[in-house]
Amino acid sequence: MIATSWKITLVTQPFEKPDDGTIHEYTQVQYPDWGITVPMTGPDTLLLVHEFWQGVEQLGYSFPTGLEKFGETSTDAAHRELEEETGYRAGTIRPIGRAWSNPRSSPSIVHIFAATECTATGKRALDDGEDIEVVEVTVKEFWDLTKRGAVGSLSAHGAALYAVAAGVLPPP
Repeated sequence: MIATSWKITLVTQPFEKPDDGTIHEYTQVQYPDWGITVPMTGPDTLLLVHEFWQGVEQLGYSFPTGLEKFGETSTDAAHRELEEETGYRAGTIRPIGRAWSNPRSSPSIVHIFAATECTATGKRALDDGEDIEVVEVTVKEFWDLTKRGAVGSLSAHGAALYAVAAGVLPPP
């Protein structure tokens, strides 16, 4: 192990290349599986979170995301994170995809959900350091924000594509 911080562990370990059997070292980033949810409040409206991204030191729009807690299912985590970050609860939430978040360096999986019939509960529970503005936009406004680069996370772009494929969002 190289280092552990927050919920992330860096581990250096050998791997064998499948084509020629040579051994190389690589550093793996280990962290819990996580999820991203595309929350719809109506057939043409959805919720975005607008927050400061520490890694790039700027504000950006995305969908609610979060790590799974120990013993929690990905669906339970999606329900919890949606309400914690937005103060909304889903009438229906369903998985629409899953993928490795960064397969070159991590085994972590991102679970992608569609949440429909979302209604306000007013019960937010932000983590320390989170400062999230919840924004309700039309689907057209979402695609316009995406085209302008204001929806800057690859995970949000991927979730939107999964939502299009699942028939939750219309294509841009």
